[in-house]
Amino acid sequence: MHSRKELLGRLAVSGATTLALYVALFANEAEVMASYTRTDGLYPLLPVVTALVFSFAHGAFTGYFWEALGVRPRAQSRAQAAGRTED
Repeated sequence: MHSRKELLGRLAVSGATTLALYVALFANEAEVMASYTRTDGLYPLLPVVTALVFSFAHGAFTGYFWEALGVRPRAQSRAQAAGRTED
């Protein structure tokens, strides 16, 4: 759990990072397409690396967003965590 001020700071930073990534991607669309469609060298890995970076940044933002709203996962019982069902 984070303090409210710390949580809002992390939310703002992760949101700004995600926004900056999207702006950079779309502002450089021609260069991105030229690089990402090449088949030589390590260029085929660029889309995979980009997807991982965007996923990490967006996931962090989303996690802080829901935490700031007070949405948290429901706690599991020990039986559920162990994979047993209670009938």
